[in-house]
Amino acid sequence: MTFQKGSPEDLLGRQGEDCVRDYLRKQGFYVLEANEINKLGAPMASNQGDSIILPDLLTMKDGVSKWCEVKTKSHPAPPPWDKTLLQHGISTKHFENYLKIETESHITGWLYIVEIESKCLLYQTFIKLKGNIDHKGDMCSKKERESGIKPYEHVFFNRDIFIEEKIVSLPNFIKIEPRADSTIRRLNK
Repeated sequence: MTFQKGSPEDLLGRQGEDCVRDYLRKQGFYVLEANEINKLGAPMASNQGDSIILPDLLTMKDGVSKWCEVKTKSHPAPPPWDKTLLQHGISTKHFENYLKIETESHITGWLYIVEIESKCLLYQTFIKLKGNIDHKGDMCSKKERESGIKPYEHVFFNRDIFIEEKIVSLPNFIKIEPRADSTIRRLNK
């Protein structure tokens, strides 16, 4: 889902991107912020008949480049059928685009998740994630459904498939209203 520029969700996402960008720079990577290519929406690569949504960052170090998509999440959430599993999900459409740009560019792609509550940075390659999709499902909160917003499909991955690093210092992330039903239920307990 794309959020309106300047919205709390957009600002939270940018804070997460800043956190990952700073982390990668400290690791010695040069960082091109693909998310700055198009100020009006998601950056795209296109040809005459097709366009592909680009990940947020393109990094380079020692002759190797990698695409990096960044998501900022409060915490992982369990699927409804197994409260012991912890998972993160992203838009199926975006994930498929990231796999496609990886194929077209021959540049490995990575998903980075800034997990605010645990103060962890999770990351894994798109290819490894593709082979470890737990399930697909529609994402749309009850409140969104009631207001007429259509659900959008997500792919979900178990948290333990990711590489995990503690983040020494996190910015003070802005607070947003939760959208996922699982988060809303957890907060209302």
